[in-house]
Amino acid sequence: IGGSKLYVYEWVDEKLVGRAFFDAHLYVTTLKTIKFFIIFGDVRQSMHLLRWREDIRMLQLLARDPQPTSIMSAEFLVMGNQLALLAADEQKNFAVYVFNPYSPEYRKQQLLVSADFHMGSGVNKMQRWPMAFKPDLGVRLATHFCTTDGAVGIVAPLAQESYRRMLALQNLLLNALPYYAG
Repeated sequence: IGGSKLYVYEWVDEKLVGRAFFDAHLYVTTLKTIKFFIIFGDVRQSMHLLRWREDIRMLQLLARDPQPTSIMSAEFLVMGNQLALLAADEQKNFAVYVFNPYSPEYRKQQLLVSADFHMGSGVNKMQRWPMAFKPDLGVRLATHFCTTDGAVGIVAPLAQESYRRMLALQNLLLNALPYYAG
């Protein structure tokens, strides 16, 4: 990782042969792959989602974040057939991007931010791992992350029903507990 070009090599007859390349904007700070998808973060040009096309041996740009952001770490989040991209920037923000070309908010080759929040500390490493298989949810991959001040966290996909229960519990606690100092 590091530099402004991404290369795809193939092992042929005891040697590496270059098959494709992609010109990144400035400097690649993080790179992750899953199946034939590739995400990378740039030091100034934010997140990019690429697809490896074996039939034409090409790295194809599917989408990118149009906002100039300095990405420090990135990873995939998977639930069934849904794919999300996680990114942490140098401003200590954490964002969840989705690529959905069928969405009404979709603009040509743009990643959509579905969630973002301020971490309070820089995330310097993310690692995905498989969760227990549930037939109704399919394959699920969660992501552990570490921050620069030593905190460890997890981002895990939730089913819609579980999300609604957690939201209801949050609203109940907000309304039931008294507020101190404001």
